[in-house]
Amino acid sequence: DPMDVFTKGPEAGRKPTFIRRIFHPTELDAADCRHAVEILCKHYESRGFGRAGLATDVETFTFPAEATSAEIGTLMRRIVKAKEPEAVGILFLAEGDPAYYAFKRFHPEYVGAPVQAVQSDTLPTILSRKRGVLDQLALNLYLKRLGARESAWTLASPAGGSQKTSFLAIAFSRGLEPRKAGRG
Repeated sequence: DPMDVFTKGPEAGRKPTFIRRIFHPTELDAADCRHAVEILCKHYESRGFGRAGLATDVETFTFPAEATSAEIGTLMRRIVKAKEPEAVGILFLAEGDPAYYAFKRFHPEYVGAPVQAVQSDTLPTILSRKRGVLDQLALNLYLKRLGARESAWTLASPAGGSQKTSFLAIAFSRGLEPRKAGRG
């Protein structure tokens, strides 16, 4: 059962992670975004995924809501490439914001680390520590840290046997292959 990842722990073991960069639109409060990321890191640890926290030199970047892909690319090129394999970026943005695809492409390519998107309208939910949203985000953060051929869970034996069971594989975007980032 995939939910076992929350009770028995992830199959690939604990993965330390730290947030090196936080991106948010100018209309969101930087302190709220940072506090939400701190809450997410504590939840990540409490769910058994590994150590998590803000980097001592965490950077916060704002961008205008109407930023173009080229502007986001320029922003990413100015950032020093991450040298730590545990680094992950957090991106707050509105649902359906076209900037999502630019960040998903340019952040791994130029910054050298995956980025986890968080919908801006979930910020109050995170700040109020709603477990369901935090569980999903913590799991997404963990999945960003998995290496090639690692999985968070494996279905050992389906309930009722496997004779009439269909299996579906789900892939999560976590690689740092710039040519493939942001594409299906």
